[in-house]
Amino acid sequence: MSEPFKDTVWIGLSNCDEHRDRRTDFARKIREQLADFQVLMVDGGTLFHEALCCFQNGAFQGTAIMCRASLEAAIYTAVTRTPRMPKAGWGPMSSSIDLSSIEDRWGSIVKSAKDRNLLDKSTEDLIKQVRDRANFVVHWGQQLDRALLLNREPGVQRPVNLWVPESEAMGILEKSLKVLNAVISNYIAKNQQLS
Repeated sequence: MSEPFKDTVWIGLSNCDEHRDRRTDFARKIREQLADFQVLMVDGGTLFHEALCCFQNGAFQGTAIMCRASLEAAIYTAVTRTPRMPKAGWGPMSSSIDLSSIEDRWGSIVKSAKDRNLLDKSTEDLIKQVRDRANFVVHWGQQLDRALLLNREPGVQRPVNLWVPESEAMGILEKSLKVLNAVISNYIAKNQQLS
């Protein structure tokens, strides 16, 4: 390798087994606390399991992105699905789907979720924290330039956190778990009132 890059640490394939057992234990504890996401009849919970797999294998950027995806899928689904019980009282449950939100922007979906009492202010704040960090990862080049531009102001030095470290990924998983459990609980309560 050329001299200027001699001490450079490259991000990429690595042996992720060194701390994998510890991460597996944490991921398992989180998974065990997840409510039954099947009531939403969507892949929001499955996406959250993907986030846990990313964490388990040391892909902390991927953890943030998959947590964002799982929250967005769960909330969209909770807004657009109404469960229908089988007519005879037994058999598979299905849902009616309201496709009127299919083109809505995220803000409109959140507003609909709040109007349906699926989200409260503290849950919305957790979602914003998860989405902000995941958005940084998804739009990394733009966010890096924005951070560097802000640091060009005379006398201003702001730290730039470019990578999601393990500890932050753990926090993102915990916040996402709280949101998913709240949405699932509120969704069940709302639909039991309709029965």
